[in-house]
Amino acid sequence: MKIISIIITNKHNIDKMNIYLKRREKLLEKLDDKSLIIIFGNREKNRNNDVKYNFRQNSNFLYLLDLAEPDSIFVIEKLENKRYLKIVFSKVRNKKD
Repeated sequence: MKIISIIITNKHNIDKMNIYLKRREKLLEKLDDKSLIIIFGNREKNRNNDVKYNFRQNSNFLYLLDLAEPDSIFVIEKLENKRYLKIVFSKVRNKKD
């Protein structure tokens, strides 16, 4: 796993990312201080030995992040004094993926 960051490149992406930022902020408002939420993204599923199903990310994960990487993990912690910590973990994909 590695920590990934989201790179914003144009106004459309900025507007789109603001939607997800607002959703995460709304979630944080509902949490008590010193709370932690861990959301696991879906895993890729094999249909048979050499064929995989089309990947579909966990709906809660998509709602907060719009990240469609398999095996990702989103951790959000509400600290004291309106501070928070957000971390996204994602697998390093090899060239076959």
